Amino acid sequence: MLYENIKKLVQYGIETGLTPACEKNYTTNLLLDLFKEDDYVEPEEEYTDIDLEEVLKGLLDEAVSRGIIEDSVVYRDLFDTKIMNCLMPRPAQLPLSNTPPQFYRLLSACDFPDVSDTEILLPHCHLLFPL
Repeated sequence: MLYENIKKLVQYGIETGLTPACEKNYTTNLLLDLFKEDDYVEPEEEYTDIDLEEVLKGLLDEAVSRGIIEDSVVYRDLFDTKIMNCLMPRPAQLPLSNTPPQFYRLLSACDFPDVSDTEILLPHCHLLFPL
């Protein structure tokens, strides 16, 4: 199940624009490293309409079963962030023009809560995208 969820997550990253298609192997390797996995056999099945919440839950359950994290809301949330970081572009890869729209698109794609709440998010854009 781990390999299927990794493939789904990488595909989700590519489909949403979080991960360039040319970084598919790199992203897969980052995720395998998080799970301390040395081998990988890519599932033959192709996935569409990927449910991010379902995939993340499966990956978090796998991390708990492997003893990588404790089964608590806090540890799951922290590991969820590490997982999503594997998909995110590095700060230098983000263009500074049109930063707020790009920022909101990224937050939306990585399932950040309340992306529409500009009063909260806009003042913090400068932390990620200094001018």
